[in-house]
Amino acid sequence: LASGNTVHVETPILQLYVTENNILRNNKGLYYRIEIPDSLIDETLLVTLKGDTVSGANELYMSYDKLPNLSDYDFNSKVASYGNQEVIVPELKKGNYYLLVYGNVSAGTEQNVKIRAEKINFQIRTADANKGGDRGTLTTQLYGAKFYPQMKVMLRNSNHSVIGEKMVYIDPTRVFVT
Repeated sequence: LASGNTVHVETPILQLYVTENNILRNNKGLYYRIEIPDSLIDETLLVTLKGDTVSGANELYMSYDKLPNLSDYDFNSKVASYGNQEVIVPELKKGNYYLLVYGNVSAGTEQNVKIRAEKINFQIRTADANKGGDRGTLTTQLYGAKFYPQMKVMLRNSNHSVIGEKMVYIDPTRVFVT
């Protein structure tokens, strides 16, 4: 039955730059609130989840000013069914972001997890590409933080460098480079 009275629920705070240790039970969510002060407006937030097992299938979901769920969220982790996860919020607003940590393991009913939220600067977190050679072109997806439409991408080692011919800007966290 529905309650005629108002029910107040407090969501635990995930402090910036502090690693939170918790137990994630199969198919049960952990919720956190991340408070964003004025000093972090327009900055980029990285939230990481480290599971203690390779058999984890974990997920992260975030929303601004509302609780996310598995189908309604503003940001989510990019790699499905993987123990370690991360989600990037490209341009923060002042206020509260809510995080849902969700997952399960095939061996057991729970896992120890570490969750951390921190501001990050420009960086490439992953580069997804198939094998390349010394002929033709290769397109790769870069995932990271603080990308912008006019940036130039260069692949370099100690003997040689190649400047990307074409870049398709998706958003501040994702570009495709040929």
